[in-house]
Amino acid sequence: MNKVYMHINYWEKKGELERTFKLASMNGYNGIELRMSGKSVGLEESVYRKELCRLKDKYPQMELVFGCMANFMVEDKTARKKDEKDVIDFILWANKKLNTNVFNFFTGVLTSTDYVKFDLNGSAMATEKQYAQAAAHLTSIGDAIKDKGIKIALESHNCYIHDVPDAICKLLDMVEADNVGVNLDYGNIFLNKHGGSLENAVEKLKSRIFYVHLKNIIKIADSFYGTTLADGMIDNFQFISLLKEIGYEYPVCLEFPAQGDHFSSAQRDIAYFKNVLKSTWI
Repeated sequence: MNKVYMHINYWEKKGELERTFKLASMNGYNGIELRMSGKSVGLEESVYRKELCRLKDKYPQMELVFGCMANFMVEDKTARKKDEKDVIDFILWANKKLNTNVFNFFTGVLTSTDYVKFDLNGSAMATEKQYAQAAAHLTSIGDAIKDKGIKIALESHNCYIHDVPDAICKLLDMVEADNVGVNLDYGNIFLNKHGGSLENAVEKLKSRIFYVHLKNIIKIADSFYGTTLADGMIDNFQFISLLKEIGYEYPVCLEFPAQGDHFSSAQRDIAYFKNVLKSTWI
């Protein structure tokens, strides 16, 4: 059975990091995806790292993944190299101190119009130079961590160069490191007019999927909002079935990017996920 992680956005708005660990443990999650920075929970960086180490000691069974942000889209090479060094330093620290071996990754926002016009942003406006820049830095990161058994997974996320399957494949084909792959988040792809079907996303990316975000969305005209796994417009039973078909064995991170009762949502979502995994229909 795939390990199941809880995304920090179930609890982040409460701003209580220890409560996140406690509730993930209470609800049977194997791990948590956190942020590289402590800003989202109101902690200065050195304090944040100390708190992570303390909580990892208190909950040693809890595996940790981190969302890592860099900006490889800018012209300034010095700024790009600093971001590269910063994320390498963080990845190596988290691997050594917290035993983290998978990192969710972002290479810099690309927007020229309204953020929610996803089909006009991200890869739709990326230049060949920006693809080359991102690939070069990702290759360097991959090389720096290759002897540690660490993988980084580019989240399929709107307004980034790695937003839809074709763009992700193009970028990964340019990266010369086999420990750089994709975090398949179909909830994001679903919102992009260029995203394509769930079946297409899994088929195109299947050999490169190192991590998965599972969430659900309700979309009405140009508006959308997140909901629990069973209640939106994405057929997550089918998604999990497709992952089983391709032999996906890495963790699945459940995500609830919405307002409301996050405690109940976390309980219901993990129950849904485990029930689908056990289904004889798959």
